[in-house]
Amino acid sequence: MSVAIALGSRRLHARALPMRIHFELIAALLLLAVLVFRIWIKIETTDLGYDLASQRKAAIELDMQRREMELALSILQKGDAIQSRADKELGLVPMEPRQARRM
Repeated sequence: MSVAIALGSRRLHARALPMRIHFELIAALLLLAVLVFRIWIKIETTDLGYDLASQRKAAIELDMQRREMELALSILQKGDAIQSRADKELGLVPMEPRQARRM
């Protein structure tokens, strides 16, 4: 009877070994999948960080261009600048009071 139990336990042990190997293989694959996913997330985060930095740099450059253009516009809108350009480029002269008519 002890021999049958010993043979039976070997059979049981022989069946349990492949199940354990399957479980370990599945656990290893699951761990590998999780690690690959974490690496992929890290790479995507790094790429997004670089994209964000380049967009910030472009926004700063555009803001500087806007400020330069606002300064140029304010200079061009000054009264003496308009009068000077009207004299030089268009040949306009100030109107004399007798030329004005009231409507």
